Amino acid sequence: MTELVATPRMAATVLVLAPLENTTHGSLSSCDVASHQDFLRKRGSRGGSGGHSGQGAVGLPEQQYRVLFVKRHAKAGFMASRYVFPGGVVEAFDGDQRWRRAVAGSDCEACEFGFGDAIRTHRSAADADASQAGEHVAYRVGGLRELFEETGMLLASDNDNQKNSNVKCSLVTRFDDAAHVEREREAVCDDATRFLSLCERLGVSPSVKSLQLWSRWITPPFEKRRYDTFFYIAPLRDDAEIPDYIQHDGKETVHTAWYTPKDALDLALAGKILLAPPTMYTLVELAQYATIDAVVRAAQQRAKSAAQPILPATTRDERGFSIALPGDYTHSSSSPADVAAKRLNRVLLSSDDKRWHVIRSSSASMSNSKL
Repeated sequence: MTELVATPRMAATVLVLAPLENTTHGSLSSCDVASHQDFLRKRGSRGGSGGHSGQGAVGLPEQQYRVLFVKRHAKAGFMASRYVFPGGVVEAFDGDQRWRRAVAGSDCEACEFGFGDAIRTHRSAADADASQAGEHVAYRVGGLRELFEETGMLLASDNDNQKNSNVKCSLVTRFDDAAHVEREREAVCDDATRFLSLCERLGVSPSVKSLQLWSRWITPPFEKRRYDTFFYIAPLRDDAEIPDYIQHDGKETVHTAWYTPKDALDLALAGKILLAPPTMYTLVELAQYATIDAVVRAAQQRAKSAAQPILPATTRDERGFSIALPGDYTHSSSSPADVAAKRLNRVLLSSDDKRWHVIRSSSASMSNSKL
């Protein structure tokens, strides 16, 4: 009997980037904070502030920014106990025509609306309008809504200032107190339409055009839960002050943390935190850039190719279980030129240390190429 392959649901995730001086390591449990900070401090004292367990990290720049993570609950049905970027499933209302008025002043001529039918039937963006999917307001609104639900962070601009808000994201802090934010988060979580009414009451527009498309991942066919997920970079303004109420929701997510890409990778390779392969691969990419502005420029340069889906394949050899990406010699989409480029194109669950590593599949020795 042939097993049915699940159709990917539309999803969006938001990588919030904030200047180093504006963030701390976040609201982890006290045990985790002590453990993580002690590990990073010892790593730094060994002269390894840029190293990934000594493997292939020579020459990586020191990052002047941190990325926001939430840790998913241990009993979550997907990505349990993993540190992930905030995000989730795109709802039908996220693509509703009523958002047109809410974002009308934000230079959103490239935005697409009316995606509701595709979302309601959980069809992949590839079935709807692949050429414009990354610009579609549904993905952007959905990612920003999920970010607010999971962390209390509302990225939006005053309606009067939208024309000047398309490079970096503004953080709305006009809530009475933490309890006010919590009530609004719960209301939006219960009903996605409440996100629009919240923005209208506050007189703000979601930062849809400040989001920079970075990549698009589709869950492999063997997974029971599959998602067609757009990853967006959300660069915060340099003067953004992050309030204490930016926290995990205590339900789906149990910890909040800010880490540089290199710190997060080092913690993962040391077994201090768990990262999913797409998260690890994205962090390896971000680790090449020292500043938020450099990441934004990179996102703009790759904008045309970023909407092309990354559909991982699986393979196994003597080194362990691997998730092969386009460019890997085992991936069906890889051309000879892709393979010859020898890019990082495989995420390996090593048989040696039982941890994920991003590697070049064409290398003869994993130890010489893993990050």
